[in-house]
Amino acid sequence: MLERSLLELVGGHCFSGPTLVNVLMTYLSNNPTSNIAENPLASLHANCREALLQSMEQDRPRQFRRDDISRLINILIHDNLFINGQLPMLDKLSNSLLVRNGDYLHYRDNQIQAYSRIAVDLDPSLLAAWHFSGWLEEFHAPSAENIRKVLDHQNPFFAPSPNPALPYAESHVHLGGVSAAELILSGQILGGLQTTKKEKMVLFRLRRVLNEILKWSPDNSHQNNDWNIRIQKACSNEPDITGKKNSPPDWGLLMQHHAQAVAGSPEWLLSEVARRASNLAGLGHCWLWVLVFLMRRYRQPNTPSTLRVAILYLLTETMSLRRQLIMDNLGLSRFTQDYYVNKLRKTVANRHVRLPNLQHLMASPNDLLEAKGGPNFFNPKEIAEFAKAIGNTLGHPFPFPPSQTSEQIKYPNAAELNYVHALEQWHFCAHFSRSAKDGKDGQRQTPDMAKLWGAAEELQRTLHATAGWSLPEFLWGRLNPHFSFQPTNWLRGLDVAGNENDLHIEWFAPQLRWLRLGLHSHSPDSQVRGGFHFSIHAGEDYAHPLSGMRHVDETVRFCEMRDGDRLGHALALGINPKSWVAQHGDMVLPVDEHLDNLVWAWHHASLLSPRLQIAAQVLPLLERRIQRMQCYGAWLHKPKINLSTRNTVGLHGMTNTREQLKYWISKPDGRITPEHLFRAWLLRRNCHYQLSKIGNNPILGSKEQCAVPDIASLQQAIAHADEWTPEGLFLRRHHQLTLGNTSPYLVVVSMQYKDGCHTELNYLQEETDEPLIHDSESPEELCFMHALQDYLLYEYDRKGLVIETNPTSNVYIARVGKHSEHPIFRWNPPDETDLISGKQYNLYGLRCGPNRVLINTDDPGIMPTTLRTEFALLREAAIERGVSRSVAEDWLEGLRSYGIEQFHRNHQSIFTLKTDKGLFP
Repeated sequence: MLERSLLELVGGHCFSGPTLVNVLMTYLSNNPTSNIAENPLASLHANCREALLQSMEQDRPRQFRRDDISRLINILIHDNLFINGQLPMLDKLSNSLLVRNGDYLHYRDNQIQAYSRIAVDLDPSLLAAWHFSGWLEEFHAPSAENIRKVLDHQNPFFAPSPNPALPYAESHVHLGGVSAAELILSGQILGGLQTTKKEKMVLFRLRRVLNEILKWSPDNSHQNNDWNIRIQKACSNEPDITGKKNSPPDWGLLMQHHAQAVAGSPEWLLSEVARRASNLAGLGHCWLWVLVFLMRRYRQPNTPSTLRVAILYLLTETMSLRRQLIMDNLGLSRFTQDYYVNKLRKTVANRHVRLPNLQHLMASPNDLLEAKGGPNFFNPKEIAEFAKAIGNTLGHPFPFPPSQTSEQIKYPNAAELNYVHALEQWHFCAHFSRSAKDGKDGQRQTPDMAKLWGAAEELQRTLHATAGWSLPEFLWGRLNPHFSFQPTNWLRGLDVAGNENDLHIEWFAPQLRWLRLGLHSHSPDSQVRGGFHFSIHAGEDYAHPLSGMRHVDETVRFCEMRDGDRLGHALALGINPKSWVAQHGDMVLPVDEHLDNLVWAWHHASLLSPRLQIAAQVLPLLERRIQRMQCYGAWLHKPKINLSTRNTVGLHGMTNTREQLKYWISKPDGRITPEHLFRAWLLRRNCHYQLSKIGNNPILGSKEQCAVPDIASLQQAIAHADEWTPEGLFLRRHHQLTLGNTSPYLVVVSMQYKDGCHTELNYLQEETDEPLIHDSESPEELCFMHALQDYLLYEYDRKGLVIETNPTSNVYIARVGKHSEHPIFRWNPPDETDLISGKQYNLYGLRCGPNRVLINTDDPGIMPTTLRTEFALLREAAIERGVSRSVAEDWLEGLRSYGIEQFHRNHQSIFTLKTDKGLFP
């Protein structure tokens, strides 16, 4: 979770704090200018200070002293606020974080981390708008052409202009997370797009207030009292009987009314806003113009105080809405349940928001992109729309006139070849979603396996289909006599995304293995093609360091990952377990998960004990804890089940809590060893759903063989009802999951003091009414986890695996406080001498060099950033860690080049030009 300073937090709350929003709205709703006997602004200033203080204390309890917060607030909320056109906080932030470079405004090279932190609360466009509004007040005012040139051509996120000779490759970005908040808000407030009832009230109020701000004119200043009454009504939430009050402004009328205004004046800016807002597809270019207009109006000396309050209210309410669209909270469940599925985001049509925003991903004409999305995205209609957007973004628009038909195709000209080249600069990675059916009474979730296999089979059918691909956007596909067209080559990777704590990789691995099995039939004119690479989310968010490491290892083992496959995030392999536990505190996890962790750690301790003293030291501790946790294992307890008939004793009739808890407790069975449990864990690579469909059928297809590689031993266990073998334990576990019978016990794992010992509790807690078990991690076990991370990094590097790092995403979601703490510096340090045996990144001598990594953005609209910004953030973070600038830049240049190499390694040509001599790329 992102760490921010007190000044940054207070500055952010000044323009996005919900308590301040309420104070400003209350002021406007009460028409304060009607009371001449009092000074309404004095009470407003006091209320704003108190609102900011409350907002800070609620947002960051017990973090800052009240006196320190109050002093900063008193500087920001000064007595001249709303009386003159000054906003000192915006002056300070824009001057310290932004710099002009010709016609471009971009963040300062040495302030990128501070800029990234303030972008959580403030849209950077607001800082830029304040700067540009001051530029328009200069003595030599710029011409209309210069203003349009400057405001229409700023770079996304106000990043410096890219060097076209140094292209970048984006390898891990979700299309659903690209939509920037400013595009969403401009669509909702300026356009006709709708959202849910909860947000409608706020959005309609913002539209009404904006309408009144647009109607105010210095020529009608004598009617200020009438305007105050109108703004008072605009802030009320009365039902709109006419159906017009909540509508967007009449942009055409505004454009005509102010067409002759002086260039640079608020009225002229308003006409330019109207020109862009009248075209819904152009809303992405409109937001900065809107903010510049508001800031220009705010600065004007003849602007009344109430209008300034209304402008600040509009900005603060809008920034508060934007804050709902920016992820800055701990854990994937926050992301998947609160931010990613936010209704305000989802109601905006993708064609108006996602596609124009591709410049956030491909800022230079030579940039490369591997984009992630659901399998249903891979269809002719979606790909055609995306192809046109790619061409427009890279400066090579769709070259054919609408009237041209496939019969009129001529030999490709330069424009058509450039368009084709642009379409070769990206490919797609289909990610399956970790969505699940809700478990009963908080029990572990289970997936709809028929649906999962159905999605995999549908994707396989899509890859073989030829219908629908002969569209103009693809140069008429296979109908074009000059090109060999292979649309399936656009799909190059497979992934599983979502909250890994809901559904583990074991449910998806069989489908992934089958999809990249290869040797499938294709159409007669298809070329030889390579298989998919894996780029799978793993180890991003976890309840315990061992959980995260095990999730990564499950991904590697069950998916049979190989050279060139990639692990997304993999933070569990990099964040020091001792530091993680110190920040996290008590760890709460289901007893089954805790038992899995202990068994998995025991196996690796056994492997490493001959060469690592700390592994031999923790081995008996792990064995003792495994024996204890077996008492509560949901699939290890009594009663027995018949594996062939699937009958079991249930919990029917047990209404007493103590009786239900006693049901799940049994004495440790000596026949079940840690080795049995580990081998049963390995069997989870098998698909139980396909196993149940196979039955006793001796004839198996490629799908069944791939999905159930251990079919022979599992069928034997079923036939002999053998419960205490690894195969029997595997079957018992799946049977319990199918019934929804999972242990109600939770384990609370604490960190021991240096000289402590494991918490000594009764093996059988039959007399308790609380389903809580207490356990603890010794310092030695935490040290072993650190060594185990190094061992896994070495093993995965030998396999040729690559780690996809997403620095800003990890700082916003995970237990990484700032970019200088990101584990990329452990995986692939700028100074490789840090990996010498015994040094900080190779304490136990288990590693022999750096791991291969890629740098990506993940969700650059939800965690605002760009790919080049990610590199700049890591450069500043490396310098903060004591690395020289030249060494940091050389390190990052190597990572940039490696990203380009990896794209071309996985890419396959979609279009191949035909000649009389055959084919050439």
